[in-house]
Amino acid sequence: MSIRHFSICLTVILSILLTSPYAFAGLIIDTQYSLVSSARVSRTEIEYTYSAKLTNTDDNANNVTATVTSASENTVIIDGELSFGDVPNGYTVTSQDTFTIRQNRRFAFDPADLTWSASDDRPLELLSHEFVELRGRKGHQGLFPLFSTPTSGSAIVHTTTNKNLKELTITVVTDFGDTRFNTLNEKADNDKKNFYTDVVLPSTPFKLQFKMTSERDEIVIVESDVILPSPFTLFLSSETHNFSPGKNNAILSISNHSNVDQSYDVLVNATGSVINKTLTSKTINVLAGETQNLLIPIIIPESIDSHLLTVIAQVNETGSSSFEEAVLKVLILDEPLTLSESDSELIINPGACMPLDPSQKTVNILIPGSDRLNVNNIDLDTIEAIIDESDLLDVNLVDIAASLDKPCDQQQADGKMDLLMTFDLQDFIANNLETFEIYNEFDITILYFTKTRMRHSYNGTLTFQ
Repeated sequence: MSIRHFSICLTVILSILLTSPYAFAGLIIDTQYSLVSSARVSRTEIEYTYSAKLTNTDDNANNVTATVTSASENTVIIDGELSFGDVPNGYTVTSQDTFTIRQNRRFAFDPADLTWSASDDRPLELLSHEFVELRGRKGHQGLFPLFSTPTSGSAIVHTTTNKNLKELTITVVTDFGDTRFNTLNEKADNDKKNFYTDVVLPSTPFKLQFKMTSERDEIVIVESDVILPSPFTLFLSSETHNFSPGKNNAILSISNHSNVDQSYDVLVNATGSVINKTLTSKTINVLAGETQNLLIPIIIPESIDSHLLTVIAQVNETGSSSFEEAVLKVLILDEPLTLSESDSELIINPGACMPLDPSQKTVNILIPGSDRLNVNNIDLDTIEAIIDESDLLDVNLVDIAASLDKPCDQQQADGKMDLLMTFDLQDFIANNLETFEIYNEFDITILYFTKTRMRHSYNGTLTFQ
């Protein structure tokens, strides 16, 4: 093979293999480089000079620069600095200069040996910080913001910055001494602006001090306002996912995080079209470090329309200014239809055996007809998605499915009409964005009235690719 032939071949290899863009805080290097020149420097080495393009998907960036490094002694960086100048948000620009590599042709080039970093002259800023906690059902848990102020003991701080960090140090500052907690940057390149740091909080007032070190070794230190840890926390829940006429129960849990026994003044109110009154008002005692559960009976009248009931618990530590509030929203249904468990499940995207594409505009959801359910008895004007609202775009009576017992690739007409609904998928995603981003799925509930004014609910899970 001639040297000229090899030069052309290697140029093609570099152009094709380096196709995965590098992203740094919204500054994206396009690895489809433009060859400016090539030159043989020895019998086994050739130098290649390229220009590159950069796209800014973040805020306006000033004096953007990028640096490339190589992990291989056979691919040597001769000039690895690029300048792009000022790059406004949404713009793609070509580098003002070039970078040069020297490749030993006796060894195969590995594109993974090259690593880019990009930065700009924007000052490093702390955009936000909040305390989060682990919540969700088993196997589908994630970190969500606290319902109330943090308590003493172990906690997690979620920090967001405007630029990539190399290191973050959070110091808990108190009158009795400081405690430092370090978080090293071990995240993917496009996630170096979000950090979750385990800390230990005192039982006395404190501040959080954030020491941020950027990838350019820029150091910025900021402090939070004074934070008063809560000496107790609340959790308000229900025994079931929804209420129906008759006796139902909510449960208020009060956890005393202090080292002494405490008493608490409890006021629980219900707000809704059927119930709008005080459910309980009392004082209860909770031992130090213990949790006390309070059962709150809720009687739902007969002959009601479906709606949401809001239960609000307000609790004061007796003789103190410490105050916490918890809110529970629960769906109230009238007497449900007598159907089997499988009759209450939805078929998502009928006829398809793949998860949903999150970019598609609509989603088809089907209620299969059966010997127990005649979908012709459904009042089509009453169909709605409760809580996670989305526009119902279309509804049709068709015969395209058998039952949930059949695999998706074996669904076929069974002689019983089914109810096919088309919803705006992007509305569903927007209303469930946090759950979607963490789990790549979320639950939905569809409700309707029958023509005899009976109400029924259907549940399903939208799962995405």
